[in-house]
Amino acid sequence: MTRLLPSPVSTPFTFWYLVVLLATTALQHLLGETVSARLLELASTDAHNLWRRWLDIGVSYGFFATAGALVPVLARRFRMWAVPAIEAGIVVIYLIDGPGTLGGIVTFAGHLIALHIGMLGWWRWLGRRGVTGTLPAPAGPGDRARPLAGSAAR
Repeated sequence: MTRLLPSPVSTPFTFWYLVVLLATTALQHLLGETVSARLLELASTDAHNLWRRWLDIGVSYGFFATAGALVPVLARRFRMWAVPAIEAGIVVIYLIDGPGTLGGIVTFAGHLIALHIGMLGWWRWLGRRGVTGTLPAPAGPGDRARPLAGSAAR
């Protein structure tokens, strides 16, 4: 039976997506029907709401989760700058999207949570496969491009 269930080792994306769905479901039950209905209305992806909520269509959460999952692949010296840079981008989106509104706060928190779940959820998995820190520094002017670690282009 345990082989049928996702685990962080065998299927990390599926496992963490399931965790997010379970957390969302629990939160909806805890907040009550009125608050849950309002949050769902604010996060709606139907055509009527897309024109005014251009970034909050769910894709942005996937983008930040993916960005977080790619952070461990960066060389160590770039990692210490990548996370604050992505977080600063999230703050800019929050300031543009309507700070202080319930929708803006939910989006802001969702982006930060997605970033850190992506990063923390994939770090050990990538580490066990020897992939952390393998993305080389960009080639400078006149430098020959270096292949990625483990690639066939050596």
